[in-house]
Order: sequence, then C-alpha cells, then structure tokens
Amino acid sequence: MRLECENQRRKPSAMPARHDRTYPPIDDSALLSDGFEIAHHDLGEDSFGPCGFTTIARRAPEDLATGAIALYLHGWSDYFFHPHVARFFNDRGYDFWAIDLRRNGRSLREGDVATAIGDLADYEEEIGGTIEMASADVRRRGLDPKKPVIYAHSTGGLTAVTWAARQPGQASALLLNSPWLELHGGPIVRRVLLPELEMLARARPLHTVVPGMPDFYARTLHADFGGQWDWHVPYKPFESFPMPACTLAAVARAQSRLARGLDIHEPIFMTASTRSALGPVFTRRAYTSDAILNVEHQVTNAHNAGSDLTIARIPGATHDMALAFEAPRKLFFSELEAFMDSRGL
Repeated sequence: MRLECENQRRKPSAMPARHDRTYPPIDDSALLSDGFEIAHHDLGEDSFGPCGFTTIARRAPEDLATGAIALYLHGWSDYFFHPHVARFFNDRGYDFWAIDLRRNGRSLREGDVATAIGDLADYEEEIGGTIEMASADVRRRGLDPKKPVIYAHSTGGLTAVTWAARQPGQASALLLNSPWLELHGGPIVRRVLLPELEMLARARPLHTVVPGMPDFYARTLHADFGGQWDWHVPYKPFESFPMPACTLAAVARAQSRLARGLDIHEPIFMTASTRSALGPVFTRRAYTSDAILNVEHQVTNAHNAGSDLTIARIPGATHDMALAFEAPRKLFFSELEAFMDSRGL
C-alpha cells in the first residue's frame, strides 16, 4: 500500500505537550482565501470558566443558493479543517456553517482543559446561536431560511441526536458520520462505569480519566506519516487530548439516554465502516477500518434514536468517512448524496 510505504519519509511534527494548556493559533489564510468566514463568539462563563465558540462559514454560490443550511459538529479532540466537506454542501445549494465548540479547536483559550464540558446539552448555546446567525444571513440575502441539516461526526453525532431529541422539529435531517453512540465496551460496561464517572465528575470534573488514544488513527491520515491530510496538530493531537471526567461522564450519560430511546422524528442517516481495528498494536487493517470505535456497538445503539433511520455501511472506510481513502470516501459522499436526494434535501 503506497501510503504505508511512505510512512517514514517525513519526520512527524513534534507532539505538543498535552498538559501545558497552551494552544498556538492556526494560520487560516487558506480557508479565508477559499471563501470561508471565521468568527469568534463569546459565551461568558460556564462551570469551568470563560468560554466561547467559533464559526467557520462558507456560503453557497449565489446561483445555487436556496436558503438551505448545513451545520457541522466535529468530534472529540477535533475541529473543522476539511473544506471539501463544505464544498459538497455548497454545491447542493447549502450555506455551510461549522462550529468549533467551546474548548475545542479555534475556541481553545490558554489555560483551558481541552474538551471539558459538563453535559452535551450545554452545546445548545452554540448550536442554537449558529442556527440563528445562519438564518439571519440567509434573510439578508433575500432568501427564506430552511431548517438546517445537521452533519455531525463522532462525538458530534451523539451531540446531534440528543440535541434533536430536546429540540424536536428544529432540524430537517441528521447526517451522522461514524457517530460515537456507545462506549468501547458496550452497554454493560457503560452501565457499570456511569455511576462512578458521575461521582468523579462531581468531585473532580477536570481529572483525567483517559490519558489519550493511540496514534494509530493519525498514522493512517496525516501527511507526516505519508497520509493524505494535514491539520493543526495542537488542535487535533496525534494521540488525542486527555479526556477529563466531566467529558466522559457527559458522553456516557448521553449514550444512556439514547439507549432508553429518543423518539426522534426527523430522518436520520448514519454511516459506519464495515469493521473496526481496535487492537493494541498498529496493523495495516487501520488504513481501511474504524480505528477509534467498535462499529457494531454504534450501529446497535443507533436504532434507539428514532424510527426513520437509514444506515449505510462503507467498506474500507476509516473513522471519519470524509477522510478515508478515495474509493470509500467517494462511496460515502455518493451514499450521502443519494439519501439527501431521496428526501428532497
């Protein structure tokens, strides 16, 4: 496999200290020159201190614009850096709005514990605020805003389904790219761990419970390892940020709510790889598998989201379908396009 042979051609970037709580700013000149608009928005303070969020928006071309809006929610230890995703929606007449959620990506402030959140419901502030901004922008251009489609990856997918359950009728559809809907060990492990996580989250919310993930996934993607993509490593570390107790408790709590049933009425489209690669040693399988999640657990819990659920399994896909090798990536966008066409989106 060509990319594997190139793994040692470039020396990987130095891994930033993951506990020093400093986050060098990114050079966004390429996005800005490509028609993106980036803005930071203050949220005041939450239980962990001052916070805000960042929007990264790209309007549909004037001759294609319909008033449709696509809202992108990133995963844990992640941020928006993939302009081809925005262009996919722009070409369908959608204004594209990505959010770097509080304490993630461009929204990180010096001293922040990256990813810290008390409950995924707290993200309603940035989601609701972005929808209002996107809708107002559509109206300023003389169009009628449509209910947004929510395109969400990994933890963003879990945030999306729990948001949709609390805000019925606010979205036109949920498009979930490898959503994190269940813990690695499955429902039994989640039920055992959640009470302890809740206690720890109350007593020591910022205590690290997951020091980081192996860099196996990054090895399959980043240009420093011979991959196809580049990103600002301080915002998406190769081994991920340490996960604080409050964040893992928020995730497990939301997964438990999903397991009890959410009764979402909006159409849900979910993609997942056909297999996982979760072993303790890096293997070639990681290039064509989900190296982050147990895909079968995610598919099982997805059925509790709502009755209008469509699942597409993408052979050869990595965790983020939009970053997979060309063949599975094309299949992912083809399946996404077919679903949207079938629903008039």
